[in-house]
Amino acid sequence: MKRASLLVLLLGIYVPLFGQSLHVTVLNALTDEPVPYVLISEPSHQNAAHTRALGTAQLPVRPDTIFVSAPGYLPTEIATNGRDSVLVKLEEKPLVVQEIGFTGRKRPQVVRTGTRHKRSQGRLTLCDSPDAFQFALFIPTPEKQRGILHKVFFYLEKEGKPRTPVRIRIYQNNDGKPGADLLDESVVITPKRWKRWKEVSMGKYNIPLPVNGFFVAMDWIYSSESVYQQTMRFKGGKTETSRCVGAVPGLTTEEDQCLTWVRDNGGAWMPWVCRWQGGTNSYNAMIRAEWLLYR
Repeated sequence: MKRASLLVLLLGIYVPLFGQSLHVTVLNALTDEPVPYVLISEPSHQNAAHTRALGTAQLPVRPDTIFVSAPGYLPTEIATNGRDSVLVKLEEKPLVVQEIGFTGRKRPQVVRTGTRHKRSQGRLTLCDSPDAFQFALFIPTPEKQRGILHKVFFYLEKEGKPRTPVRIRIYQNNDGKPGADLLDESVVITPKRWKRWKEVSMGKYNIPLPVNGFFVAMDWIYSSESVYQQTMRFKGGKTETSRCVGAVPGLTTEEDQCLTWVRDNGGAWMPWVCRWQGGTNSYNAMIRAEWLLYR
C-alpha cells in the first residue's frame, strides 16, 4: 500500500514505464464481430488493458505471450512472435444448463444479505494503480437453502468518475477465495447516479444459490474517459497529485473480519488488507446480494 488514511484508501501498485506497445484486436470466432471489454494481460500481470467498443486495445508493453479472457469466452494464450499487432479470435464457452432442483410451487421469499449500512465509513480510490482491478466480497449462504440469485448492489461515492463503466462478476467459492465464473456473460453497467446504492438485476441469468457461499465482484473497465487527477494534501502543506481511475466504491466497517479479496491485471486473487495504520476497524467492500428462496 502506498498511502492510506481513515476515510480514503489509495491503492498504489507498480506502474511500468511505456516503451514498445502491442496493438490487439479481438473478434468473436463465430461471427467475426468485435468483442468489447476483453482483458489483455501478460505473464507477469504487471500490465493489462481492456478492449474498447471496436474490440481493440493497446498494451503498453510488447511481451512474447499474452493472455486473453472475457466472461462467456474460452481464455486464450497467444504468442506474439515479436509483432506489434495481433488479431485474436475468441471462441464462446459451451452453453451449460444448470439444474435448478426445485419446483417453486410456493411464492419465493426474498433474502438480502451482505452490507447492512446505508452509508459508507470509507472509500476505495484507485490511484497509481493497474488499469485492470477487481475486488470481491464473500457472501455466505445458509445451509440447505435453495434459491436463485436475484440482485446485487454496490455503493458508489460521488468522487472519482462514477459514470464510467464497471463490470459485475459472480464467482464460485473455491476454498475461501474467488474461483470459477458463475456469470458467464459480460454484464457492464454505467452508473447514472452516485453516493447511493446501485442495483443490478441478476434474475435472467438463472444462477442457482451456491451451497457454500459465493463472491460478488466489481471489475473496473479502463478507458481514457475514466482517468482523472487527484491531489492529496498532507500535514505541513505538502501536496501530491496522482493519476486515478474510474468509480469510487464505498467501504464499510460493520464486519470484524476481512471478507474482501482483490486482484489486478487478471493475476492471482489476494486477501484484502482490510486494517491499516494500526487501526482496529476492518474495511470491506460495500456489496449486497439478494436471492429468491424457494421452500
